[in-house]
Amino acid sequence: AGADAVAVVDPDQRTVLRRLELPVEPWYLAATGDDRGFVGPLDPSEGTTIALDSVSGEQLHDFTGGGFSSRPVGEIESIGDSVVVIARSQYLYKFDITDRNEATLQFPAVEIDELDLTGRQMESSPDGAVFYVCGRQTASFVEVFRVLDLDMVVDLDTEQPSIYVAISPDGSEAYVASSMQMGAQTNTAATYVTGFSTSSYARKDQQLCLGSMPSTSLAFSPDGRKLYVVVDNPYRITDNPYGDLRQDLQILQLH
Repeated sequence: AGADAVAVVDPDQRTVLRRLELPVEPWYLAATGDDRGFVGPLDPSEGTTIALDSVSGEQLHDFTGGGFSSRPVGEIESIGDSVVVIARSQYLYKFDITDRNEATLQFPAVEIDELDLTGRQMESSPDGAVFYVCGRQTASFVEVFRVLDLDMVVDLDTEQPSIYVAISPDGSEAYVASSMQMGAQTNTAATYVTGFSTSSYARKDQQLCLGSMPSTSLAFSPDGRKLYVVVDNPYRITDNPYGDLRQDLQILQLH
């Protein structure tokens, strides 16, 4: 965002392979396995979602769905090469993206009560069967939806406002990060990381990180035994006149 481009990066060589120039400021990105990317512009007046060829840089098409509000796209999640789900305001939209030249809205938007999805996050299970939706900070649960029909499966009660969810590499566990006091600059700020079974949705355990979680910064180690969490340390940096908070990377041992 700000550069109006998407960068394609080789993570091994640490080089930028190409830049995909855009006519708008991109805000959210989802990639498929067939070299396509889907970008949600920050400005909704410029179109809802743009489909890109990540090899040639060609803009394939853009598309919208009925009932979109004036808000920006909240989040995009691609399921394989055939489906993309978009969260916007309080609605979910499912598009068939099998055809590279167009995206087809599969059925009317699904409204989610109590969850404002703008600027929040979705995470699909490794098999693409369900996905987890985090709502705005005033909500205290994560909703799980079947990708097939966007029917809600279950609410995961987090007790605190939800920020981010990560699925373990084997798909057996979902860990949800939620902050007790967002933006706090006192030592009461804390992030709770709660584990759930993805088969029974039963709560497994809960761990505590010092500081509030500023953004979508939660990731599993490849073996699924550690969880990495980025938090704002609740203590001000004393030598900084602006009083910025220190960011810490905290590692939780899960098994």
